[in-house]
Amino acid sequence: MARRLEKWFRIEVRAVIQFLWTKNVAASEIRRQIIEVYGDKVMSRQQVAKWCRSFQARREHVENRNMEASGRPSSSRTDINTARVEEIIQRDRRVTVREIASELDLSYGNVQRIVTDELRYSKIKDKESVRKVVTEAIDAGYRYFDTAFSYMNEKLLGKVLNEMFQNGKIKREELFIASKLPLNGMQPDTVEYFCKLSLNALQLEYVDLYLIHFPVPSKRSDQDMEFLVFEDGHAATDDIDLRETWKAMESLAENGLAKSIGLSNCNKKQIQRIYDSATIKPTVLQVECHAYLPQYELHEFCQELNISFTAYSPLGSPTHAEFARNFMGMKDYNPPTLLEDKLLKTIAERYKKSSAQILLRYLVQRDILVIPKSSKPERIKENIQIFDFSLEEEDMKKLKSMSRGLRYMTMSFWKGCDNHSEYPFSDPY
Repeated sequence: MARRLEKWFRIEVRAVIQFLWTKNVAASEIRRQIIEVYGDKVMSRQQVAKWCRSFQARREHVENRNMEASGRPSSSRTDINTARVEEIIQRDRRVTVREIASELDLSYGNVQRIVTDELRYSKIKDKESVRKVVTEAIDAGYRYFDTAFSYMNEKLLGKVLNEMFQNGKIKREELFIASKLPLNGMQPDTVEYFCKLSLNALQLEYVDLYLIHFPVPSKRSDQDMEFLVFEDGHAATDDIDLRETWKAMESLAENGLAKSIGLSNCNKKQIQRIYDSATIKPTVLQVECHAYLPQYELHEFCQELNISFTAYSPLGSPTHAEFARNFMGMKDYNPPTLLEDKLLKTIAERYKKSSAQILLRYLVQRDILVIPKSSKPERIKENIQIFDFSLEEEDMKKLKSMSRGLRYMTMSFWKGCDNHSEYPFSDPY
């Protein structure tokens, strides 16, 4: 199999292994679990009003900003049924999550603040496995699907979703689908080409969110799926102005191929440079963030620019060290395991919660969107059971003190990337 992969993709086998490993499956049951676990939790009228205002203001801000750039009216499908919400809260001064949830679009990307997981893919080998995961998620009420060109699962996902559209199980406008531009697609004249490759694979006319996956461009080969080209064991990187790539990203939004656009794995200087030159500003930044790498400065910077901040690896990527040792040749790589931190365990015992729940609550309480990886139903359920408690200020300070500046996902196993001028992790943040 390894030889076949090497032949098909013309890249090092270890890079293919890493490529497959970065995809994770989580058959998220977000909405069902919110209703099941917190459905009867009472919300005050003030809480409902604040929830509605926050949701609607964010959606209007994003869509109006994009409308100004594109000259087209924004879609009305993201509007809250404010009359219905007002009717509910007028009926009774205190309503339940169950009552209000049906009137708010809880599953769209910009409302991830109130959930803690997203549907991602890996280890899915065939169409039936994808169908099972997607069906379970949609039946549970989940509507956010996160994928990327480099995950190599868009075609399977597209087939399954298209069948569901055809048989009436769900409508396209009910879903929020995100994808990402690969490293070998960052030349301005190839951005639309690679976006359309994703759209064709997904059998969609547009994605709701499209991100630049990583700011270090790769040269292209004659194989589109070779998202990172290797020459003599080193990444064959390219020199491309990120601002020019972003202009091409803006064209995707202007032409209706992407409803919103954003960044992933970028540092402050890169974000500022893109932001200053942008007509359509980035709406989302996705980066590694957890108690050992809390990203306070970068988060505050994004808040100033009104960019939503999303944390991947919020649990510290517990399987990364073993993978790096076994498959990436990093025999001496043995970083501390965040979930085993003694202080963290002490705090978890106090609240009678798991270490993972404390880590997720810590980020959510900082108003950070979190996307933990899990394929196990019990873990998915555990990951969302973080809204029935709050961390006291003293414990938030203790968790803040755990910061080590430790980044697990340095991408240094891609030899040559860390020598590129756009390698994002050379700067403090």
